[in-house]
Parts: sequence; structure tokens; C-alpha cells
Amino acid sequence: QHFSKDFIHDRFIQAALTELGRTHAIDPANIHLVGFDAGGGMALQLACAGRVQAASLTLVSALMWEYSAQACANVRPTPLLIVHGREDEAFPVRGEIITEPVRARRFGADETVSFWARASGCASASASGRGDSALYANCSSGAQVAYVGVPRGGHLWFHADAAYQLNRNAIDTA
Repeated sequence: QHFSKDFIHDRFIQAALTELGRTHAIDPANIHLVGFDAGGGMALQLACAGRVQAASLTLVSALMWEYSAQACANVRPTPLLIVHGREDEAFPVRGEIITEPVRARRFGADETVSFWARASGCASASASGRGDSALYANCSSGAQVAYVGVPRGGHLWFHADAAYQLNRNAIDTA
């Protein structure tokens, strides 16, 4: 029998959560999926597949692929936070088309946020911050969507620490 990588990831995460539930007192309603880079894509896939119910999603330096949006057509509204560098070379903020080894389109930040805002029943951004940051708080589903665009931010995990010189923007995603 053939298993896709997404199915294997789903099964692994399900098995890990089951084991944690056996050995620790965890509340399934408080499971939050957090991912950086491809881990952010995996968090989106897990939420879209619906096999792992998440209380929220946080993506750091990750955006959505067009094929993921097609697979997420009936996704359960889930609160989402995206923190993304405006100068991310690996996941360009305006999106991109990959031609090798197969043709695929990665959404830009605006398109990724718009997809989740629509899925959550958000009419329009209720607040905006510096630059292109936005909060969709008035959503019919109750699942808020937030985007923080980090000025001069590259492809990295943002955290605030005087000794950590890669983050000069004082954005803490921990």
C-alpha cells in the first residue's frame, strides 16, 4: 500500500500525541501547531487534513502552496499567526513559481493570509500595525488570523535576545 509523506506525517503526529496523552496530562483542546519553514507547511497540511485538531497554528518563515489551498477547501477555521520576514529569500513575501523538479506556485504573504481569513469568515482586517502587519479579529467563526511582516527580516526564527544578533527587530515568536 502506498502512503504519501503527508499521510505519514499525520500518522506520526497522531501517534506522538496519543503517546503523550498516555504519559502526560495533556488537554487535546490545547494543542497548538507551530512550524518554521517546511514545518510550517506541515502544520498547515495537518490542519487541512483535519486528522489533528489544533487549537491554533503559528507559521514562522513559511507560506502556503497553491496545491495546499486546494486541499484545504473545507478546512476547519483555526486561529492562525504568521510571522514572516519581508526579505525572506527562501519564501518570498510576494510568492513565487517553482519550475523544477515540477511546476508549483507558492502563495505570497497576502494570498496566504487572505485564504485563512476567508476560511475563518473574516470580512476585513480589524487592525493593522507597522508596515504590512494585520489582525483579522472579527471573524464569523471566532478564529482570528494575524500576520506580522518583519521589516528587514530574512528566513529565520525570530526571537528577542540581546545576544542574538540575527534578530534586530525585537520580534519574539517564542
